[in-house]
Amino acid sequence: STELHAHVFFKDKVVVEDAYVMRLRKNGIIVLITRYGLEVPVFLSRKGEPAQYKLSGDGMALSSDRHHIRVLDKLQVRLSVEKDWIHRTNLKVELVHPATATAAGEGGEQESVSARSSAASKRAARDDA
Repeated sequence: STELHAHVFFKDKVVVEDAYVMRLRKNGIIVLITRYGLEVPVFLSRKGEPAQYKLSGDGMALSSDRHHIRVLDKLQVRLSVEKDWIHRTNLKVELVHPATATAAGEGGEQESVSARSSAASKRAARDDA
């Protein structure tokens, strides 16, 4: 499967790549990473936290105080593989540019919002539509 090959390829790597916004959701975006042929969700707010971005009436743009994201915009994402506490690997996709509103953490360090490319996160992104 594509997901298995992505996990093997990105194991022990951290890669920053260009991605294009394909779809918008209330809690995030679906991006296409053309270099690797991956279409993955990127959540812009953590579960249980208020949404940082507001979806426009026509569903074609997400807006916050600092950023505006539209369908087909070019973004940068960071790809890596992480293991969870039960030793299952997940493809971790983080929005790099534009940075999310929570990206300015304390002490100037960046705290990113990430997505896991598992079947559950894909279903959640589709169900949120």
